[in-house]
Amino acid sequence: MGTASSNPPSRGILLLALVTTWLTTGGNFIAFKNALEAFPLGLLMAMRLFLASALLLAVALIIRAPWPTFRQVRAAVAAGALLLVIGQGAIMWGVQHLPAGRTAVFASSAPLFVAIFSIFAGEMVGRRKALGIGLGIVGLGIMTLMNEDGGPAVAPVLVVLGGSAAWALGSIYACRADLSESPVMSGGIQTLSAGLIVLPMMFVLGDFRQADLQASTTAWLSLAYLAALGLALGFSLFAWLDRVSSPTAANSFHYMSPLVALVAGALLLGETISLGDILGSSLALLGVVLMVSGSERPEKARKGV
Repeated sequence: MGTASSNPPSRGILLLALVTTWLTTGGNFIAFKNALEAFPLGLLMAMRLFLASALLLAVALIIRAPWPTFRQVRAAVAAGALLLVIGQGAIMWGVQHLPAGRTAVFASSAPLFVAIFSIFAGEMVGRRKALGIGLGIVGLGIMTLMNEDGGPAVAPVLVVLGGSAAWALGSIYACRADLSESPVMSGGIQTLSAGLIVLPMMFVLGDFRQADLQASTTAWLSLAYLAALGLALGFSLFAWLDRVSSPTAANSFHYMSPLVALVAGALLLGETISLGDILGSSLALLGVVLMVSGSERPEKARKGV
């Protein structure tokens, strides 16, 4: 296993990293909408992952990050598959069929799944955390049943929730796995391996033939945002927080990024915010806040770092 740093980061550094992940992740959903209008899903995923991996690995070389062992590479590949291929891929598919803001709220269920998986693993859950789980489930149910069309968009919701569950598993795994001590190196390997996994899917689906090479400036800027800020920066900070704090704390961006996405979707994309969105998202996000605030910081021995 890796060795945790003997000098834990200050509260100020942790807060700055958290706020950055909240903002960059919330912006992802708007960028997904814009980029997917020009690029097929598989191609967008591959371009984003390869661009981000190039940035991260270049930085890793510049700062002379230690080379990973074979065991660390293997762990990074597994984490990348769960987090970036299944988790992010499902959410990106869902945003094609749901408003960006609503997709962000359903994607915010990752801490809910972290808590549920922890229960199955035998972890004791306090009353505050249990209440948070209940509120989260009720809030997501309200948003599923109350949308602007008057009926539930069940399939896209289930896909996004499945992606959130995969992200939660990946987060728990990454927290305990033997990954590189450098989040930049670890993130670079995860994004590169995820891109290599997506590549065959892109060819099978014929995404090259469907690509719009005359895409708008907005689509290209959205791709740049998704690669540089949403993935290279945001994912590296998430991976770092996942190791120095806990999966629950690292996933706390899920209760702020939906607010960013809901407001940005209304202002930039003209998406409507319904009563179901307000009520459901309020309950779901309150549940996530209760789960996060009701979690104790795990001991390093339990984390396996």
